[in-house]
Amino acid sequence: MWTRFPEEIFPLFLSPLIDAGRIEEAQNKSRVRGLCEDDVESYSGYITVNREYQSNMFFWFFPQETHRADAPVLLWLNGGPGRTSLVGALMENGPYEVTTLDRIKAVVRRNVSWTRHFSMLYIDNPVGVGYSFTKNDAGYSTSTKEAAENMYRVLVQFFKMFPQYSKNDFYAGGQSYAGKYVPVLGCYIHDRNTDTRDPPKITINFKGIYVGAGYCDPKNMMPAFAEFLYSAGFISDAHRQNLRSSFNKTLVEFSLSNKSLGTENYLQSFFNTPVRYIGLDSADHLLGDKATNGHLSTGLEFFINSSATRMKLHVGFAQIPKRYASWSQTAANKLTDFLTSTSKENAFLMDNYNVLHYSGNLDIVVNVPMTEAFLQHVQWSGQQQYNDSYRHKWSIGKKLAGWYTIIGNFTRVIIRNSGHMVPYDQPEAALDMMRRFIFNQPFRSA
Repeated sequence: MWTRFPEEIFPLFLSPLIDAGRIEEAQNKSRVRGLCEDDVESYSGYITVNREYQSNMFFWFFPQETHRADAPVLLWLNGGPGRTSLVGALMENGPYEVTTLDRIKAVVRRNVSWTRHFSMLYIDNPVGVGYSFTKNDAGYSTSTKEAAENMYRVLVQFFKMFPQYSKNDFYAGGQSYAGKYVPVLGCYIHDRNTDTRDPPKITINFKGIYVGAGYCDPKNMMPAFAEFLYSAGFISDAHRQNLRSSFNKTLVEFSLSNKSLGTENYLQSFFNTPVRYIGLDSADHLLGDKATNGHLSTGLEFFINSSATRMKLHVGFAQIPKRYASWSQTAANKLTDFLTSTSKENAFLMDNYNVLHYSGNLDIVVNVPMTEAFLQHVQWSGQQQYNDSYRHKWSIGKKLAGWYTIIGNFTRVIIRNSGHMVPYDQPEAALDMMRRFIFNQPFRSA
């Protein structure tokens, strides 16, 4: 006698339904229900990006909360590399946040969510990160370009599945190592949209990118990491010189081998070890008392790994034995272009699309001087004007929120009293910034 298992224990693969034109069925099956008492409309599941290797990417989509027909669609990617985008969804700017109810990890409604103004799309990127998986090692992305190609495949299928959003403004964005993913993806979308030899089946209404504390240009940014630690009083001049020397040696080794140096080893050497040496809990925040990637990630992993959550998010566990982790070492170490720059991609986008780069003034890991070192080397039409510019105060009501510079289509924002995870540290300011940027509203007192 055959045992019939409930559908919920299996992952929901949506590509066959999308390809067959069974759009309503795909939407209905992907609807997330029962996650908390105060449910938010959302959809999740898997989109296949490589059938040969059985590579599938997990997405979680939240429509704008009042169902505005023309609400922009924002893609959010966390960085790492190897960091799941559910960190953004459940710790930073999504409508849910993880908490403890009766000693059990659960989600409740977040007071400040970006879904107030936008439809939010979170994707575990690249393949192998978070819930995204492949059945073959050849399915892992080995470069940012490969990751962009897979992401584009997801977006095309997503807009087929949700055609009501396909004409809305679309922005790609994210945080930290997403400073590599996002500009490359933006340029790839542009290339596909304008390809006359092989016209796309769907034209994505791409309007620009937004990047928070983006790790965009290691060669120009990393020397400023040592300078920042020194200027903040954390390390001596001798230690500063040692960090500089180590980084220069790494650059030489990378250029000679043209292969991955081992992302984990690199992160330990240049970020984690110096931060532990100076006694801080986290590289996320200058004050050192907001170790957001520690206890919060632990709570996130506990909630996401529960059988009930996996079934409600259509991940299941029958075919995916791996345990969810907020950071994937395997996927990170597959990338071979960790030290390459996205300056050229940024330059093109800054000249042709709307671009936002923002930073928290208390961030350590990708601090303000690091981002400025990168921006001062981006060769775009407004480079000299930006380098000669002054910042202006930005307030929300009577409260100083930060400082900004706008040159043409480019917006640069520094958020006051924030570390690496701006939407977590300063949720109201982060949402206000995004509203002004996306809707082209002035940065004056609200």
